[in-house]
Amino acid sequence: MASSAAFDYSFGISVNTIFTHAFGSALYFSFLFVYLMLLRKKSLNAYVLLVVVFVGAYFFSYVSAVWMIALLGFVLLIGYAQKLVGRRRDDSTIQVVGPSLFLAFFVAFVAFNQIIYQAYFVNFLQRDYSLVVIRFLSGIIAPPNQAALTYRAPTIWPLTALNIIYTAFLVFVPAIFLAAPVFRRTRLGGRSAMDPKTRVLFTAMILSALLDSTLYFLYGFLDLKYVSIMFPLLSAGILHHSGVVERKPNGIANVPYEKKFEASEPWRRETIVTLLVIALVLMNLGRFGLAIQSNNFSRFSNTNATPSSEWLLSHFQGSPAVLADMSTLGKLDMYASGLNRTVTERFYDPFWFEYVVTPGRDSGVNLAEYANFLMIDQQASTLGTDTQLWSVLPPLGPQVANLNAHPDLALVYTEGAVVIYAVQRTS
Repeated sequence: MASSAAFDYSFGISVNTIFTHAFGSALYFSFLFVYLMLLRKKSLNAYVLLVVVFVGAYFFSYVSAVWMIALLGFVLLIGYAQKLVGRRRDDSTIQVVGPSLFLAFFVAFVAFNQIIYQAYFVNFLQRDYSLVVIRFLSGIIAPPNQAALTYRAPTIWPLTALNIIYTAFLVFVPAIFLAAPVFRRTRLGGRSAMDPKTRVLFTAMILSALLDSTLYFLYGFLDLKYVSIMFPLLSAGILHHSGVVERKPNGIANVPYEKKFEASEPWRRETIVTLLVIALVLMNLGRFGLAIQSNNFSRFSNTNATPSSEWLLSHFQGSPAVLADMSTLGKLDMYASGLNRTVTERFYDPFWFEYVVTPGRDSGVNLAEYANFLMIDQQASTLGTDTQLWSVLPPLGPQVANLNAHPDLALVYTEGAVVIYAVQRTS
């Protein structure tokens, strides 16, 4: 299950990049494993290991660190809520981590992780959330769009359909898990035979998914990656631990249905879980195969940018300001780091994109004040130009003729698939 989820997280990630969030997701799986160890038996070694895993995730991936903090926070919150409504006298029976460790993780993250202040708080108030929703829905139901603000590369319909089916398949079991307690009380007169600690953990994971998607929506992107990564494991766990305790009219519990189920047909539940795993793996293989066949496996180009990066850094001293897509900038950054050099990254937005692809446009601005060079990947002809905050603009490969005619740009490098333009001051 972890391997399937890890592949899904890397879906669309170029082999030319080092994606540290993938390491963070592996550490989150480790965090869950250690937490399950604590559910079985509390030990000092397990608590120390839990802290070590969190510290590792903190350095690799702020996303996974937030997931860990959210998981512990929701477990505590559920325990307090149950105690408040009188369903449980002692919330410590479902908690293996106390408030002190949760607060330590939370304070450490808020105090030292600068992405909160340098990126999140700076950007989330500037987003057009209606546009975020439109972009998300257009990826599901809308045809390919060439507009700068809502560009979407062509995608074959079987791949879109399989992605929707896969996500719905992952959400189905957790949704039934949340609805089952109400159904049992109103229709069956029974209660769950699942261990309370396990039920709280599963509920906390579902709430973590909702929190993750909400935070990313506020930041400018409606994302379901927690569902893709964690819900395969969550669905299998729910099916493995599910069961019902039936009650007599006088309120005395019968033998749990779960135990009778195992005694009479021990193979059925394991078979269902196995079929779930097989179905998820087959759907993932189908998604990857269709994406590769349609040249949509990655929106990042695999173009070799080493020769162009070498030329640029050998002809410019200092830190050049380069305007390019995120994939090309990443390759340039990696080459520059090997020379102990830095690059000033300049990202496209709709304004600068329209400016560089429209030679006769007079907007009263000077591109030379923003960037020294433009790097264009000519092979990126259909999959879009990646910019900040998950925005994708139309591809620049087909716009080379317009770039050549732009008065602010001088073509200085043409070897290979990457071309470089020097920005010249025109006013």
